[in-house]
Amino acid sequence: MGPVALGGTDISGATAQFATSGQNAITTGAWETSLRLSGQGARKFAETTGKLACNQNDTRRLGITLDSVVINSPPMAQDVQCHQGIVGGRAEITGQTEAEAKALAPLISTGALPLTLTPQTRSTVSATLGADSLHAGLVAGALGVGAVFLYLLAFYRGLGLLACIGLAIAAALNFGVVILMGRLIGFTLTLAGIAGLIVAVGISADSYVVFFERLKDEVREGKTLRAAVDRGWARSFHTLVSANTVSFAAALVLYLLAIGPVRGFAFTLGLATAVDFFTAWMFGRPAVSLFARTRLLREGRLAGIRAAI
Repeated sequence: MGPVALGGTDISGATAQFATSGQNAITTGAWETSLRLSGQGARKFAETTGKLACNQNDTRRLGITLDSVVINSPPMAQDVQCHQGIVGGRAEITGQTEAEAKALAPLISTGALPLTLTPQTRSTVSATLGADSLHAGLVAGALGVGAVFLYLLAFYRGLGLLACIGLAIAAALNFGVVILMGRLIGFTLTLAGIAGLIVAVGISADSYVVFFERLKDEVREGKTLRAAVDRGWARSFHTLVSANTVSFAAALVLYLLAIGPVRGFAFTLGLATAVDFFTAWMFGRPAVSLFARTRLLREGRLAGIRAAI
């Protein structure tokens, strides 16, 4: 397409109507879109159509765009004279159905509406506001993670320590992935994105809690701690897959449907969910299996499951 020849303000209006023919304006039964041009628009239109009429190939078309999208591209009539163009300040777009003509006319008229933007208010926000929000988010995240660590240590003791180490590894991986994406694709971590990472901490902690509770059930049924680790992981694995799949799917749907900061929240939530499940798979089960070989854990004193034993 060539440069813009006429703007929306060059058109006075557009109307869908029946097409006519002959000097008596006999209605043909077909539909057309009639254009009315302003004085300056009529001059521009005649000049533009005159240039198009000189082309002898399929480029004798005038593209009509709205918001950078081509909504119609009518061809020039063969009887339009070269360099003279269409004069008189009126033009018709023919070869349309009733629905097409009635849909095109208001779109063309929309471009003719005058629009002036007048500022009503003006405010300046300092950069410290963003820094304060970021600091508050980090503090809230640290307090939340600390509370989760204390709960795991108090309730599961040695196993809780393993869960804390797993959460720390997942946090390091999430931080590394965010830094890597920032350098490769310019990813920016927003306040909503930090909230997504904080929420994912609870999802990761749930993975360890489900595993440990399943481990307790296996011990109550009479299995040794070492045997209970493999059996407990196998029986809790399906629950972990289902829970993480639901969280990841929810984050994906939210990312696809939402806009603005919500997409940042959904992206980091989905990313952290995948990383946390990977960490639980690669670290959680092997670490507990090795931990269960120690004498203190076999006696249940530091495993956090002494009552079950």
